[in-house]
Amino acid sequence: MSGASLGLAVAALGLAAFLATAAINVLLLSRARASIAVDLPGARRMHRSPTPRGGGLGIAVAVVLFALGPFVPIEPRPLLPILLATLAIAGVGWLDDRRGVAVTWRLATHLLGAALLVWALAPRLPGLDPAAGPPGVAAVALILVGLTAWSVNLHNFMDGIDGLLAWQALFVAGFLVVLPSAGLDPVLLVPAVVTAAACLGFLPFNFPRARIFMGDVGSTILGWMVALLLIVAVRHGHLPAPAALVLPVLFVTDATLTLVSRMIRRRRWYHAHREHLYQWLARATGSHVPVSVGYLVVNLLVVAPTVLLIRACPGHGWMIAAGAYLAAAAAWLGLRWLVLARARSR
Repeated sequence: MSGASLGLAVAALGLAAFLATAAINVLLLSRARASIAVDLPGARRMHRSPTPRGGGLGIAVAVVLFALGPFVPIEPRPLLPILLATLAIAGVGWLDDRRGVAVTWRLATHLLGAALLVWALAPRLPGLDPAAGPPGVAAVALILVGLTAWSVNLHNFMDGIDGLLAWQALFVAGFLVVLPSAGLDPVLLVPAVVTAAACLGFLPFNFPRARIFMGDVGSTILGWMVALLLIVAVRHGHLPAPAALVLPVLFVTDATLTLVSRMIRRRRWYHAHREHLYQWLARATGSHVPVSVGYLVVNLLVVAPTVLLIRACPGHGWMIAAGAYLAAAAAWLGLRWLVLARARSR
């Protein structure tokens, strides 16, 4: 396929993903009371009025059809196991939105999907060279499975205020789209464009005020696609591994430190709560909008340049990545202390 033909095909897939996501959300909203569940306000929720959930179904459909499915003009491709894993994760998310699924079944599905992804992409993945020996290969494979499953869950945890997750996924996918080398690699370009376009198709329904929530079907699929995109970017040499780990640093830090904090205090980490930093900030500011926009601005002005720095200085990549995570952790602790101190003083 020539460069011009590839560009037209990718643009067509992106447009189709945008339109499909928007159309499905229009349909869901028109039938919300009859066809999908509604999130009611409560002590563990950040919204103040009943809001339908499941709008992420449009994102899932767009990803399946236009990033991984029969309309994707890419050969050869290890897409069948990845497609099956995507369908399983989306299906469990949709069932959880409708009637609830036990956490053990959700986690088992995420781990199995992650294992299928790593297995499908194993050739040429750093650290999975058979020359490393069975112990080394097994260790790297387990780490990648764990990171992928954690990506699915942490993005689910971070979907708690209007627009935040859609903007985050748009940032990660959009960053990969504009990388000069990605334009020559349809295996990365197609899913990145489709993911970004699906987020754009969903955002008008969820930001600045949510008319519909994406639900687990959307948040888990976006976490899944972020992991897939970053693994493919590393596998194909577009990003060094430290840069790929830094790209979602804000979400990883907020979700991980909140989870650790809850575990230390012996809270049930898998239950809904309002203890993430972004939730504290939304309560402190009285609005979701400045928090979602703030995360996006930090991504654009701080995270993106840091990733580009690692890409330019690969010999210092792990040191820069460690510094980025330490800075993010320090910011998390400082901001959390400030908002808690302000809350106590009232």
